[in-house]
Amino acid sequence: GGELVRRVELATKAVPLLADSAGSAGGRAKFWPISVSAPEGGRGHDYRVTDAQIDKHGGLLVIITFVPLSIRDWMQFTGRTARQDRRGQYAVILDGSSSALQEIRRKGVMGEELVDALLTSMDEKKASVLDHYTNVVATSTIMQELSAKFWRLKGEGALTPAQVRSWIMLVDDHVDKTVNEIQSYWDSNIQPASASMVTASLGRRSMSSLGRQSISSLGRKSISGSA
Repeated sequence: GGELVRRVELATKAVPLLADSAGSAGGRAKFWPISVSAPEGGRGHDYRVTDAQIDKHGGLLVIITFVPLSIRDWMQFTGRTARQDRRGQYAVILDGSSSALQEIRRKGVMGEELVDALLTSMDEKKASVLDHYTNVVATSTIMQELSAKFWRLKGEGALTPAQVRSWIMLVDDHVDKTVNEIQSYWDSNIQPASASMVTASLGRRSMSSLGRQSISSLGRKSISGSA
């Protein structure tokens, strides 16, 4: 609001040239240039100041209007000024109605400590987000492995309709589960029944085959014996 306007007016105030340091009415005046940038302009850009008068009056002024999510970004923002052996300065003007700023103020933090407190808060929120995605990666990995097992068992005809429905429910709900919960659900609702069906199926085929072989063998022996 008013503070930003005041600083912009101060930064763009006519500065007398060195040739007319007295600032007489007949002398020429020069204005400081202003560049407005998105956050991308705060990283890796060199804003070169060659005017000695600007350097004399404090150098390039960077006005930051929000606190970024990372301290690395913050260092990049403030690092746009005081470059190339020139003087520099920065100011921070924040929206006092923002929920993040109000939360920090309720803790009794004021003045220049606000920025440090906001950066710490941003780091904590970012850590929480990264923890969430760490779980997402882990659950996605186990779901991929279980999906391969599911389709193999289904292709073998080893799954009942109830087990297929259980798998569909797991797919729908896995985003809210941990890796251990996913594995436990699979073991309790799909894998044990599937494994027993496969074993029973193999057992029946083996016994049937063995039975035919025994009968055939006995038959040959009987025929041979009767002959």
